[in-house]
Amino acid sequence: LDSARAHLQHGRYDEALELYDELVAAGAADSRVPLGRAEACLATGRWDDAEAVLTEAAGKFPEAWRLRAKLAELQFHRGQRDAAQA
Repeated sequence: LDSARAHLQHGRYDEALELYDELVAAGAADSRVPLGRAEACLATGRWDDAEAVLTEAAGKFPEAWRLRAKLAELQFHRGQRDAAQA
């Protein structure tokens, strides 16, 4: 997880996505994994992918307010104001 985050922070988004995907495949149960995946998707313009990751993760990690906040922020920027306020 630390390596994936470091790649993300240094703008190596494809490398970050690879590591996040490996963590998902390994069954990582940490809300920071989908949050990082979504951030990497957003940084590369894959807004639909980011929204799908965040929507799924918000259901799996209902206590993770950062996921819901990032999803609401994305929805707001995409003009989905009703969804963002929910």
